[in-house]
Parts: sequence; structure tokens; C-alpha cells
Amino acid sequence: MSLPVIGEDAQLIHSFDCKSSNDTQDNWPTGLDIDNNGSIVILDSKNKAIKIFDHSGDMVEEFSTSPEAGVSTGTPFDVTILRNGNLAVTDNEHEEIKIFSRDGEFIKSLRGVLMHKAE
Repeated sequence: MSLPVIGEDAQLIHSFDCKSSNDTQDNWPTGLDIDNNGSIVILDSKNKAIKIFDHSGDMVEEFSTSPEAGVSTGTPFDVTILRNGNLAVTDNEHEEIKIFSRDGEFIKSLRGVLMHKAE
């Protein structure tokens, strides 16, 4: 399998800092997704937070995925926006996927054969 060719004329379109006043550690964005309205969802793994920005990079919402927030999330790693608008967060430590609403309400955990195993 070959990697896709990236044009030599690639240009930076937009950048912004995902730091917030609630951060207790340096930012460590490990997951990102963008919805149809241009909202940018970033998972900040070290701060165990989901940060939602508008298309301009202004923070709209932030919520914790840490035990202090009532959710047992060990090591959140990636995030994706589901069709219904909820957010699915992978938790490497607990080998689960946790589902949250857009306003941070924990909905449920999904468990199963989710761990990557090297052959």
C-alpha cells in the first residue's frame, strides 16, 4: 500500500491554540473531528478534556472526561462525532469507547474486542 501524494503547494488555512483556563497540564491533542457546520472537536488527552470550537477557533464548549467529572476514563485518546451529534471517545486504558452528548453528559460505555493486538 502506498501513501497518498500530498501536493507541494499545501497551505495552512487556519490555526489556533486549544489551551483553556481549565487546563492543568500542557495541551496534548490526540483526536480531532469536524462536523458539517464547521465546529471543531478536539480531544486533549493530558487534560482529559473534550474541547469544542467554532469554525473561527473560538471555544464554544469544554468538558472533562476525568473521574472528577463522574466518568471513569483512564486514558482518552481519540474522538469522533457520531451521526446523531454525540461524541465517541476511545479509552485506551479501559479498552472502551465512551459516548457523550455534545454538552458533556455521559451516555454509555461500549466494551468488546476493541484492543489492537500486534501479530
